[in-house]
Amino acid sequence: METNLVNTLPTTPQVVGLDEGAGAVKIYTAQGATEFNSQIAHNGADAPGAVAGLESLAPPLQIAFTGGTFYTGPGAHGWGRPVENLDFGRFAGSPEMAAVIYGAFTRHVETYGPLAALRLKVGLPQQALAGDAGKEIIPGVKSWLTGAHQWTARNGHVPPAARAAAREHLERFAQSSSKDDLVARAAQEGLTLVRYWNKAQMVDAMLDNADLVVSFGGGALHTAYTLDVQDVQVTSQPVGAWFDFLLDEAGGFLPARKPLYAQEIGVISIGMSTVELLVVQQGKASPRFTRGETEGVQRLLALANPRNHYSRGEMDARLRSGALNAELPTLLPLWWPDINGLINQVWEHTWERFGAVVIVGGGAILLGDYLRRKFREKAVIPDSPVLAVARGLYKFGVMQARQGK
Repeated sequence: METNLVNTLPTTPQVVGLDEGAGAVKIYTAQGATEFNSQIAHNGADAPGAVAGLESLAPPLQIAFTGGTFYTGPGAHGWGRPVENLDFGRFAGSPEMAAVIYGAFTRHVETYGPLAALRLKVGLPQQALAGDAGKEIIPGVKSWLTGAHQWTARNGHVPPAARAAAREHLERFAQSSSKDDLVARAAQEGLTLVRYWNKAQMVDAMLDNADLVVSFGGGALHTAYTLDVQDVQVTSQPVGAWFDFLLDEAGGFLPARKPLYAQEIGVISIGMSTVELLVVQQGKASPRFTRGETEGVQRLLALANPRNHYSRGEMDARLRSGALNAELPTLLPLWWPDINGLINQVWEHTWERFGAVVIVGGGAILLGDYLRRKFREKAVIPDSPVLAVARGLYKFGVMQARQGK
């Protein structure tokens, strides 16, 4: 097992924007951004053995820690019992939420390298932060995120170089060994080979087993991680979008948008499970124009899945892969009235006086044409609207660091 210390040096804490979305966890740092699908499933499905004529399904990222072992990210629902419909209490440190966040940080470190100790700026749905429930959730989030975290990640995929090396070594091993030797070696990694296969078929089947590939080709499937979180600040997801609109990545105001700080700025965040409205003027939110409802992208997915043939995570994967593209022209007109009705109920025509209407989240992509027609020149859909909340939280953290806060 390789060890990957996420925090390796006692340096100044690193600012991280963390958007704990129901569809995906988004991480934004100075190095770059990571979007990690929020699919999660309880571990427990046994991997099927190799079957002639079929390809093996590569397992998803597996996260193990004191809270349990879970499949996370893309493909998780094909390997274990799906976990969905978690309430807002999950943000205060449920094992399932922890597993998804650990999965996201695993992928971020794989892509961008180790992180120093962290200052997290966390974005949650407005509904989770409201009322008496919010008074419990915010301290709970800070309590469980602050401090040291440890987990082990097991990748279902291996680097191409390791796979190529494994093929060379396996073919050499097959030449000097009997079929019984191949069967016995595969069995050591839990893989059952059919004895009437020829050696080439056996080698192909063994190359579908990640443990055997690593054994013959090098590398590691199991990696231990540690994470040191020194500070946590919690705010709402639309606030992150507001900061993203006004600030640059150095934490300063964008010159062209600084005058808008004094004006009312509307924010619409359309995520997987929520639609959130927020209006901010000079850093102060207007309660009258603030609302959160559960009419997010999951409503669109439900329209496309009336008989519940798929889990929500599987439907999300179908949407992301383009499998629903042919149905969208029919589905979007059915979903849009729900979104438009909420906007009209809360804002009526007052949005016409706003300096801008910033629209983020996956729904900004799906309903972009509808929203631009409604808000006309007021509409602002940023680059990578799915990442806008995490990016804005990062900018907010950088601004605070510049101010010595």
